[in-house]
Amino acid sequence: MTFEEKRVHLRKALQTEGWVADPLGNNWTAIQLLDISMGGIAFISEENMAVNSSRIFRFHLPGKDRQIDFIGRIANCNQHQYLAGYRVGAQFTRIDAMDLIIVERFVDHKASVST
Repeated sequence: MTFEEKRVHLRKALQTEGWVADPLGNNWTAIQLLDISMGGIAFISEENMAVNSSRIFRFHLPGKDRQIDFIGRIANCNQHQYLAGYRVGAQFTRIDAMDLIIVERFVDHKASVST
């Protein structure tokens, strides 16, 4: 069996807490981020989220004071085979330019090497 990679962007593992809300910014729920890329995030959620629905997200990257906020589209949502809950992928649809630069620097492993 072959696996065809569908991801456009390289991902960086990330274990941090974040929050997700409905499109109006109500009903914030904690999520556990798994990884991040220039295109979006993957996370564990207790909630089964409809594909193509919109959500508001917020989280902090390790070592950064600035909170990252973005609006995202649920790209996939599948029951996690080992953990309770769902493995969800969310694509950035609206993110502040400065936040995207911070994400880019975090994802780019060269930027994390001190000289």
